[in-house]
Amino acid sequence: MEAKPSQIDNESLVEINREQIENNVALKIEKLKQLPIIAKAFEMLDALPDYLRYHAKSHTEDVFHEAVLFGMVDGLGGKEIERLAVAAAWHDVGYLVRPKDNEEVAVELFEKEIAGLNLEYAEDVKKMIMDTKLKMTEKGPEILMTDPVSAHLLDADVSNFGRTDFLQKRDLLVEELKIDLTDKDTKRKFLEFELALLKNHEWHTEAARKLRQEQKDKNTEELEKEIAGIDTSGQR
Repeated sequence: MEAKPSQIDNESLVEINREQIENNVALKIEKLKQLPIIAKAFEMLDALPDYLRYHAKSHTEDVFHEAVLFGMVDGLGGKEIERLAVAAAWHDVGYLVRPKDNEEVAVELFEKEIAGLNLEYAEDVKKMIMDTKLKMTEKGPEILMTDPVSAHLLDADVSNFGRTDFLQKRDLLVEELKIDLTDKDTKRKFLEFELALLKNHEWHTEAARKLRQEQKDKNTEELEKEIAGIDTSGQR
């Protein structure tokens, strides 16, 4: 009797594929971090002030990983991933000077660092950094892309919108901004702002839609429930 080939269910295949992707991403990240322009950014981020709970160095590490992940999943070329990684490494360096308009500061510091270097994609990197700035529109807070090369960085910068650590990251931001969520009105305003941000947000890349949209929908639903459940105690 002819033996049947072993079968692996679809869920197992997905897990195997994810593991392989993560291994490839880890190897790519290790190589990219050896580039002097990227290594310099992470070295500078060691000096970020302690009060930055959300925008700490760990946030840049997170964005760096997600940008490379999304880029590789979408099949970007080596040079495209390299300039994407440079922008990810530098996008929050401006917090070394000030939180407000930190993107402009990051661009200035980047320009100083590459002075005299022939970095062919320098202008793209500067545009990508500026595209991470939150804009207020008629619909509410939005992240707008002005240059197509920014797509994977923008998705990486807010990747937590579509991850299970969404609330954990939110708590770090609350701590950083010193928002008093024990006050019912303050909590409602903050959560409504956050909900508007999620609802107005759209992923720019196919990779983010595949990997993060399902959990983002769940996070949005949980946030709506949290707002609806606010009572006089002001507790979550």
